[in-house]
Amino acid sequence: MEPVLEDNRVRLDEDVYVYPAGLKTDSALSRKIFSDLAPSMFNEDELARISDLLWRPPNHRVTLDFTNPEHIYHLYCARADLRDAQAEDPYAIYGAAAPVVNTLAYYEERANLSDLQQEILDRKLRNEPNASIASSINARFGKSYNENYISTIFR
Repeated sequence: MEPVLEDNRVRLDEDVYVYPAGLKTDSALSRKIFSDLAPSMFNEDELARISDLLWRPPNHRVTLDFTNPEHIYHLYCARADLRDAQAEDPYAIYGAAAPVVNTLAYYEERANLSDLQQEILDRKLRNEPNASIASSINARFGKSYNENYISTIFR
């Protein structure tokens, strides 16, 4: 099901609200929100809708919040499960999950992770053990991180 904008909140299916600015989809408003923003790109109605999306705190029982580190962590952990293993492209993600994963990728690209942080993220997403990651990171970047610190950085 395509995410829809309703009451100035973006909804995924019928039960999940997505904050702070909804999902990256093919809608005209989404294309504007997830591009290089400039206020002149929006009319007054769109600016009001965006303001509502960004400044109204989540107050729904089921919410996906891209500003919540726990939500981001769980999305990364679930990302592989969202893939369609039976599809022609086993890495393809279809349906309502695709905009969720695309939105996660959008924020990751703009996080400006250092090379060290990106390597830890990539290796954690491949389910490599913390000891292996720490050993490699310490040798490559001249650090002395222990296994527990790798988990802390990842989260």
